[in-house]
Amino acid sequence: DIGSKRDPLHFLVIHGSITLSEPPEVSLPAIQTWFSTEQGLVEGIVWHCSDGKLFKIHRHHLNLPWPLKDVTPVLTRKKVEILLDNFDSESKDDVNPVFLKLKKHSNRTCDSVVDLAQLLEKDENKNE
Repeated sequence: DIGSKRDPLHFLVIHGSITLSEPPEVSLPAIQTWFSTEQGLVEGIVWHCSDGKLFKIHRHHLNLPWPLKDVTPVLTRKKVEILLDNFDSESKDDVNPVFLKLKKHSNRTCDSVVDLAQLLEKDENKNE
């Protein structure tokens, strides 16, 4: 696992970087149904409107579960780029230990979150 309740790790996904080939109709039943489709295996979605407004809805707004169990969420299958060049681990006492592990692999791209977890696991096994 990457991160924990005590030391969580969040991934930045730039809004608009993942487009939907079949966006849901804007109605409560359609959105609830969409979240059970292959593309809907995400925590939430953001609508980018032509007037520049953004609307975001998370699964929890609809009383839908997150994290998902027994299925693989969409983002865990995307490439993960590790960029921690500007991360200063020397100046902070309360640094998330996961960042210290990731710093060793800055400027590297993994094929998925699963591959990233395996990379960090290999590091831990080397240190044992």
